[in-house]
Amino acid sequence: MKHRSAGLRGRAFILSAFVGLALSGCANFGLGVPDEQAVQRLAEQRWAAVIAGDAERAYGFLAPSYRAVVGIERYRSRFASAAKRENAEVVATACEAERCRVTVRVEYTAPAFRMKTKSDTHVFETWVREEGRWWLHQRL
Repeated sequence: MKHRSAGLRGRAFILSAFVGLALSGCANFGLGVPDEQAVQRLAEQRWAAVIAGDAERAYGFLAPSYRAVVGIERYRSRFASAAKRENAEVVATACEAERCRVTVRVEYTAPAFRMKTKSDTHVFETWVREEGRWWLHQRL
């Protein structure tokens, strides 16, 4: 009887570990949290990649339908900018069933007349649900 009890506890431990891993995996995809929170987190992660100059990581947030048409090399050429992006903050997120509008305040430094000018702007993004996940929509 003692042997059987240990086996059941082992199975319970494995099952609880599996459930924990599954739930943590869902959190990474934005499942189980309100759409606004999930999309805000994704937008923040994407902008962290943009600021770091990591085109490959930023590319991974784009909708699969876009990535099927625009390869990483073409995206990388569009990714570069004369302005140095320094900070980004999601200031608003509003979601409908399959689409979210995100407003991001971006601080940047841009060359102007041999001087560097610090400024900020607002970027308006559309995120769409595709294949059960949220992705940044880009026009072709």
